Amino acid sequence: MQNLSDLIQAVTITEPADIRPAAARIAELSNDLGLRTGATIDISSREQMYDENGLSVHEEVFGWTNPETRWWDRPQLALKSPLALACRYSSEPFWCNADGAHGTVANAELSRISFKRFFDTTPRLNALLMIPSRLTFGRIGAAAFCPLDEDETDLSEIHASHAPFLSAVIGRFLGTYALIQEQSICPVSSDISLSRREVQCLFWASRGKTDAETAIILGVSHAAVRYHVTRAAEKLDCVNRAQAIFKAGQLGYLASI
Repeated sequence: MQNLSDLIQAVTITEPADIRPAAARIAELSNDLGLRTGATIDISSREQMYDENGLSVHEEVFGWTNPETRWWDRPQLALKSPLALACRYSSEPFWCNADGAHGTVANAELSRISFKRFFDTTPRLNALLMIPSRLTFGRIGAAAFCPLDEDETDLSEIHASHAPFLSAVIGRFLGTYALIQEQSICPVSSDISLSRREVQCLFWASRGKTDAETAIILGVSHAAVRYHVTRAAEKLDCVNRAQAIFKAGQLGYLASI
């Protein structure tokens, strides 16, 4: 197998012409491990990945041509799939089968998700290795690796041996694809600098607190909270507090205070 630095370079996308060869390298790596892959830069969307000519990477490169396995055509996939839900609750690679999700570190949220119906209703699929990837503007990308052996139900060995390696490679592949394809997804000024108080006010607003309640929590006046929220909205180029909360969340300001 190619060493990590060389492989990361091979899957780095700096222009649209790089998309197809980078995807082909991912497909080759997958096949070397007895796997086949599918990937997305946004688990909340059914939008596929496309090369510079607008051709589907999943069909043209990853080989998902059988109508029964066109997972992106499933209605409400992003909302109903336990795979998407699991990727929201885990930033670490995990593998799953009808018995549930399995990872290196125990994850209580993953343990509550049932995958049985998914595998019972998905033809010729009994296990998956999932690689979640946190991308810019709050998006969650992911790659799914399924065994070429359709009867395989246990990916514990592959997970233990290759998950960290695959995570680094997929992170670069999806991250650079996202930058090339969607640089205008959420345009913001490059010199935004929110103050600690502005972040605090937006944080509590994102938790459903009113300005009055936030004022009590922070020990400041009601007017001060309104001022800080308004200033934050101006810096983020937003027209109202809801948009300011959304954009601040996308930029990672609201994870903690």
